Order: sequence, then structure tokens, then C-alpha cells
Amino acid sequence: MAYADNALNADEMAKIEAFLATDAAARDMVDMFRRTRDLSAMAFAEPVTAPSPQRLVDTVLNSTPRTPVNRQRSAHLAFQSGWRVAAPMAFAASVAFVIGLGAGIFSTSDPQDRTPAVLATGKLEASSSLVELLEKSPSGASVKLSRHSKTRAAVQATFFDQNKRACRDIEVFATPGQEQPNAAGIACRESDGSWSVEGAVRVGSSETAGSQYSPAGSQDNRALDSVLTAIGAGAAIPPDEESALIAREWHGR
Repeated sequence: MAYADNALNADEMAKIEAFLATDAAARDMVDMFRRTRDLSAMAFAEPVTAPSPQRLVDTVLNSTPRTPVNRQRSAHLAFQSGWRVAAPMAFAASVAFVIGLGAGIFSTSDPQDRTPAVLATGKLEASSSLVELLEKSPSGASVKLSRHSKTRAAVQATFFDQNKRACRDIEVFATPGQEQPNAAGIACRESDGSWSVEGAVRVGSSETAGSQYSPAGSQDNRALDSVLTAIGAGAAIPPDEESALIAREWHGR
């Protein structure tokens, strides 16, 4: 989104342009985002002068904190019976997050801001702790990503996509004991046994004061939901089926 709006600095723009030069599908998605952005700008070009209805004001001011992103996403997987078409703006948001991670723009000195880099889109290193987690651990298990880091990754669910690949919902936590992840992503197992991150988002804080407006679905969650939609995510498989699949080293179903 920031790239399409020319809101990044020169170095970040160059990194994303280099990534887009190698990926026609990503270029097409960015073009789609720009088209939907222009359409939405036209739709909301006129200023809104009418006062907000009092009922809406009361609802906003008395709203409760939103459900954490991981619970919302789990519900998406648990109750999804097929796969739905993503709204253009939601899908475009997912593109922005995915490209940002793939291009490595989270180059900051803050350890929590660097956390999403472990979920950079593309093929994962076979010897990595993350692949070990994806390949051998049941949902709910977690692993420290390196010996000298407190950052941990956890599997939340396993499902199959429209191409019959086994995929897993991952969350990354920068510090021990925290409930809300710093990043979340989807990784799928390829026919050669490798794992690839299909998409990922940096997750914002879920802490919200009761008097603040917090929509029922965060942008983070909508973006990752759009990745799930794009790959045709099916329902999460039950624990016994997941355990059997891991025992068979992901062969068959």
C-alpha cells in the first residue's frame, strides 16, 4: 500500500521495485491495488458534512476491545467450508504486507520490528528451526528460532489449500509470555518437501482503551485473511488427522 502510494523512502522503493521486476504476479497485484485505490478515492472525493448518527457515536464510544488477531484467524480456518472471493481493497492490503516482508523493508534496530523478517515470503532454509517446527510439530507447539534469541514461533493450525498442499498458520513472538504475536504468516509444503511462506503480516498491538474505536477486524487480520483466500485455504484439520499426517511425513491424507 505504501509502495503504491509512493510513501516509502528511496531505498525502500528500490528494494520493492527489484522484487517486482522478478515477479509478474506481484506486479499485477500492485496494479490492481492502484486501480482500486483510484476508484475508492473517486467514491469518497466529496466531503462528508452530515453529522454522525447518535446511535453510531454511542456504539463507537462504548465499544469493547477487539478479539486478538490469532483468534479471528483461527475462526476463519475453523469454520471455512470452501473459499471466498476477497474484497479488492482487503486483498490489496495483503499484497502490501507480503511485498514489504519479501523485500526486507523491516530493517530497524528494534528487535520487535525485526521479528517479521523471519517470515519473509519465499522458500525457507531447510535447516532452519522454523522448518523443523513446521515439519515435525503439532499445532500449539513452539520453538525458539535461534540459540541466542528470545524470539519464538508457534504453529496455530494446519489446513490444505486449493492445490492440495498442506499449509500451516504460524505466529512469531518477540518476548516470552506475550499473548499477542508480533508477526503472523502462512507457510505451505511443496511437492519436493520444502516449505515456503506464502504471505505474512506484522501484527499491531491489540491493547485498546474502552473509549477508543477499534473495528471488529484489524487491517492485520484482514490482510492475512486475504492471503488465506488467495490460496484457497480449507478448514483446519482436527488434531488426530494432523498427528497422523506428521507421522506419515506429510504423505497422503
